[in-house]
Amino acid sequence: MLAVLLAVLLVMPMSGLSQQSTGSLEVNVKNVKVGGKPAKISRKRFYIFPGGLTENAALVTRIKSAEITSRDCYYKSIQASDQYICWLQAENCESPFCRVVDANTLDQNDKVHFIPEFYAAYNKGVPLFKGKSDIARDWILTNMPDNLVNGYYRQQQQILATVLGGGKPSQSSMTDTPGIRTIFLDIPFGQAETKKKFLITNVLPVEIGGKSYVWTCEKDVEPGKKAIIDLSRAVKTCEMTERELKVCATAACQQ
Repeated sequence: MLAVLLAVLLVMPMSGLSQQSTGSLEVNVKNVKVGGKPAKISRKRFYIFPGGLTENAALVTRIKSAEITSRDCYYKSIQASDQYICWLQAENCESPFCRVVDANTLDQNDKVHFIPEFYAAYNKGVPLFKGKSDIARDWILTNMPDNLVNGYYRQQQQILATVLGGGKPSQSSMTDTPGIRTIFLDIPFGQAETKKKFLITNVLPVEIGGKSYVWTCEKDVEPGKKAIIDLSRAVKTCEMTERELKVCATAACQQ
């Protein structure tokens, strides 16, 4: 009897058992130009929201007008050293998590690479890890003041919550380390849906050269297909908003 039932299930139409249709969306950030120059948009988060620019007009207005504190101004406000700020600038980092803390940053005789915040945290960690210097260096961020490690991220999240105004994106995705693309996978569709329009935006502006940049775009996505938005060229349904940032004086960084 069981064998007969299984045979029937195998030949039955799969309409009631079929998986939900999905689509995907790729945002190409390679060769994006700001101010006429190529910019690296790596480790930056993009979001998608149901509906296009018209349906999300109020959200788009809040995104374009959001007031942000630049990375340099934040770290200046908490009295971070110029060396630490330059270390973050070197790879356009917003926090120390995006780079490896190497031994050169702990060498007081290395005037180019020495970072006093890392040195202090390392010296705090050595006795905690019973003199094991390699472990103290690997866990160096755990012995730094929280505002130097997580403070800027928390501030950005507060701005994000204000801009979203209680709304939630369908998905978020971070651009890869080379700054080539970010991909949204498994965008769901109902059985009768053949196309959906989405708003694509980074919400929190990308900071480059004393200015901030935010993209607000719309794109149709179809089930079973990959839609692509290429930010390196002009797209009618995509706008880049450029704004001046407050400049906080920092030391000239050695490249």
